[in-house]
Amino acid sequence: LQKEQGVSNRSLENYRSYISAFFQWLQREEYISVNPAAKIKPIQYTDEGKLPFSNVDIDKLRSACRNPKERAIIEVLLSSGVRVSELCALNIDDVNIHEKTVHVRHGKGDKARVTYIDDLTVMHLRHYMSTRKDDNEALFLNYRNTRMSNGGVEHIVKEIGKRAGIDKVHPHRFRRTLATTLATRGMAVQDIQKILGHSDIDTTMIYVSVSDQKAKMEYQKYTA
Repeated sequence: LQKEQGVSNRSLENYRSYISAFFQWLQREEYISVNPAAKIKPIQYTDEGKLPFSNVDIDKLRSACRNPKERAIIEVLLSSGVRVSELCALNIDDVNIHEKTVHVRHGKGDKARVTYIDDLTVMHLRHYMSTRKDDNEALFLNYRNTRMSNGGVEHIVKEIGKRAGIDKVHPHRFRRTLATTLATRGMAVQDIQKILGHSDIDTTMIYVSVSDQKAKMEYQKYTA
């Protein structure tokens, strides 16, 4: 009945989980001898927030940016795959415009690494930096001209997402998008792992979301 009324599979799975937990408690407290919910299988659902952005999504996000800083943030997140905390910690000197490299000095676990940006990102970073009239070392500043916080960046990308009409826009989703794009274009997962700064390759595999269409194309290429 709930499904017929348009309730999502994720909500249905939450309902199932609550009901199952309730009956488990009843059984544990010996109010009932058999858990009637034990044989109800978990309901599968797709977490849209964990899906990469599509090309159309990216175009919409870019168009929804209102100033050079917003566009630069979007491009750096999309091309470098840095975490939001890493983005906020970046200094201007950490970005080599000519080499198109980003030196992440304080990654997760305090591990340093080098990642990369593309020509489009360089162009928008140059544009953003041309609007700066300060001497702050931080790459991205808030409206008080101090280093941006994680929450500040998250708020900006969420607002861009709202203007673009896209749900669940957050910095982490850009990392997933980069990982999927690189994998789809044939980059080895070990190289993607290095770019994202994962210590465990299994974590990288979770990030990579290859579409059914891509899988079909690869299957046909190797079986034709």
